[in-house]
Amino acid sequence: MSERARIVMGMLNAAAERNDFCPSNSLIATAIGAASMSAGANIISFLEINGMIKVERSRKSRVVTIRETGKRTRGSIAKTINPACRTPSSAWNARRDAILMEAIANELDFEQAAKLIGCCPEQGAARFDYLRSTMGAQAA
Repeated sequence: MSERARIVMGMLNAAAERNDFCPSNSLIATAIGAASMSAGANIISFLEINGMIKVERSRKSRVVTIRETGKRTRGSIAKTINPACRTPSSAWNARRDAILMEAIANELDFEQAAKLIGCCPEQGAARFDYLRSTMGAQAA
């Protein structure tokens, strides 16, 4: 797991232990030193795709359950939204990874790359972060 993912897991674990609300994307982005607020959403998506957390979303909030402990952040979701594609980690394969990496190498953004592989931009970004962390400098 990357350092950024460890930091966010620590934040989520602490919030769940204190029965506090899930940290916002901007708070997460600040904690990991990212310039973009979307980095917070990307890390949350990465952790969810890799089975470390379960996320219930509404239009304005989210409740995160830590799979290892079963503890949850505070809140309730009256009606969950179902994003167009919530691909489980098992749906990733070598072919999709290769397409994603080739798209990024050819300077496509995550939205364009996601369309090629049939996922949401956040999932593509999270998968790229995961691949980059496992491949090291070779992926950068």
